[in-house]
Amino acid sequence: MYTVSVAGTTSLDGIMQWNVGDHAVYNGTVWQKIGGIANEVTSVAGRTGDIVLSAADIGGLANLATSGSFNDLLDVPTASGTVPGLVQVGANLTITNGVLAATASPYTLPTATTSTLGGVIVGPCLSVSGPGVITVAGGSVVNAVENEGTGTGLVDNNGVTGSIATIRSLAAGPGVSIVPSGDGTTLTINANGAVTSVNGNTSDVEIDADNLPNLATVGMTGSYTDLLNIPTTFNPPVATSSVLGAASRSRPISRSQEMARCCRPRQQRCRFPRLNWDIPSRRTAGAASISAAGIGSISVSA
Repeated sequence: MYTVSVAGTTSLDGIMQWNVGDHAVYNGTVWQKIGGIANEVTSVAGRTGDIVLSAADIGGLANLATSGSFNDLLDVPTASGTVPGLVQVGANLTITNGVLAATASPYTLPTATTSTLGGVIVGPCLSVSGPGVITVAGGSVVNAVENEGTGTGLVDNNGVTGSIATIRSLAAGPGVSIVPSGDGTTLTINANGAVTSVNGNTSDVEIDADNLPNLATVGMTGSYTDLLNIPTTFNPPVATSSVLGAASRSRPISRSQEMARCCRPRQQRCRFPRLNWDIPSRRTAGAASISAAGIGSISVSA
């Protein structure tokens, strides 16, 4: 048995890797090696001796290790406001030598509305300062609104400087309509179904008998002689408790009955249609009353 004191690659029956401390033993047939270093490497990639390794000799490498291509790079993050990463050049952008730049693109400013922010044109009585502040031009500010005339005004806070003037609304009454103009600047008040003339007369009309056609003459004179169709006989209606008319006696009336309470002191004759009798003076003692006892009859109670 021999002990190696200098490392070398002398071949003994094919064994070429010798380290200090190794032992060479001849068993009578071939030489054998007894390692003198623990965990000694005996081969690399299945080879011994002077070995030259390549990427192909090493397992577990990613494709990027041999290709070096960006396309073989895995798990690259997408850029965000807080994370650096990949970006894609979109519309109106260019990239040159890694420099990202925006390309020129025309912009149209929208017209401002009550709901859209946009451009405005400074009109009369307005001015705009350098910082873009719009103000009312001097001398054009409305300080107060006043009603004119003596009628009921449409403006509240009439003539009060600095106060907000409130315009009262108009309400259409019966037979009246209020119609705004197409541009909203004028209100037209119409009298629906208004009388435009009376018997052909307009403006302030006064009606008298001469303006009424087919009016009977008696309507203007009131004279009996102008009354037409005067009857030659008179048939009064039947008297009731509520209708004045003719009635018959329900029983004889005695002269001894006193009825002077409804007549004058002297004796006189009371006349009703179809019914005449004498009423004695109040010298007769007693009292009596007359009442309607039914349709067309009179009863007397003593």
